[in-house]
Amino acid sequence: MYPDPGAARYKIKRIVVLPGAPPVGGGPYRYLRHPNYLAVVVELLAVPLLGGAVVTAALATLGNALRAVMAMGLKARVSA
Repeated sequence: MYPDPGAARYKIKRIVVLPGAPPVGGGPYRYLRHPNYLAVVVELLAVPLLGGAVVTAALATLGNALRAVMAMGLKARVSA
């Protein structure tokens, strides 16, 4: 969501796949398929904890985990 709905059209969402190129297997990709997932988890924990909001940090992290699990289930149902 953007404060200005018109700004969404300027956000570029593009995935570039080079034909015949192997997937990246080095660096953080060796351990995680998408390292940004870890960054989101750390952010959801760290930002509330900076203000001492322990309950908010826990609920945000649990909510994010629940969303991820539900998304995986939805993907499995759609592909079936």
